[in-house]
Amino acid sequence: MVVGFLVLAVVSQWSKVADADLRFEPLWLLAAIPPLMLYQVLQAEIALVVLRRLGYPIRPPRGRTIYGFALLARYVPTGALVFALRIGMNEREGVPKKASSVALVYEIALGLAGASVAAIPLLPQVGAALLIAAVLPVAGVALLHPAPFAHVTSRLLRRAGREPLDEVLPFGAVVMFVLANAFTFWLAGVSLLCTLLAITPVDAGDMVGVIAAFGLGFITGIVGFALPGGLGARELGLVTGLSAVIPAPIALAVAAIARLIQTGVELIYAGVVTAHDRAARRRTEKAAVTRSG
Repeated sequence: MVVGFLVLAVVSQWSKVADADLRFEPLWLLAAIPPLMLYQVLQAEIALVVLRRLGYPIRPPRGRTIYGFALLARYVPTGALVFALRIGMNEREGVPKKASSVALVYEIALGLAGASVAAIPLLPQVGAALLIAAVLPVAGVALLHPAPFAHVTSRLLRRAGREPLDEVLPFGAVVMFVLANAFTFWLAGVSLLCTLLAITPVDAGDMVGVIAAFGLGFITGIVGFALPGGLGARELGLVTGLSAVIPAPIALAVAAIARLIQTGVELIYAGVVTAHDRAARRRTEKAAVTRSG
């Protein structure tokens, strides 16, 4: 299922690129890969640290593998497979379902708040239509304060017949994670800027707006979670943000190319962390055999 929908996702984006009359600068496309890979690595580490702060650490190589599997599962429609996969695989590592569920809620909420912070530089370009985005970081951080968050999650868990969570993130950690997420979105925005430079020159004054557009794309991608990998919804956010500084046809082509690059990066990340996890397990098993011998 994942492979099938992944192929459909690539084909859908490639058709948009193929229809555009573009000139490619390969070096800029290559330059777009490292910041996007760093973004992916840091996003996974943030997820592991959130789970650890909730009192349920997972062995890092295994945790990264679980995150990598879930990245690919995003391309299956409805997005439900992502949550089922993360919760099920975490449970095998000793993490209760309720802890995984709360950690995922934290990830989404912290990501949305961080993306809102990252998208703030776009506000002067997009005008009053998106001024509401300016209050999202404040509202998001306020809702993630331990007092309201613990109250809401406890009520929901009790209604689901489960005990309340033992730990919630302290407010200082919430702020730190929001800022860390914003930083990762700016990294991905640098990748987006390199992708744009690969097909057209960019004025220096527009570069900040291009970098900030990735955060807006993340927000709309979360809203459109029912689509495989947020396809269409994420691109809508990117095109909306990019259109404030570049022509819409170029913005559409950049969004499609950026999706192709991100898909490739996610495949590479998932493959590398899975190989590393297997190698680590083999070393552990060999060491255990040596000690027993």
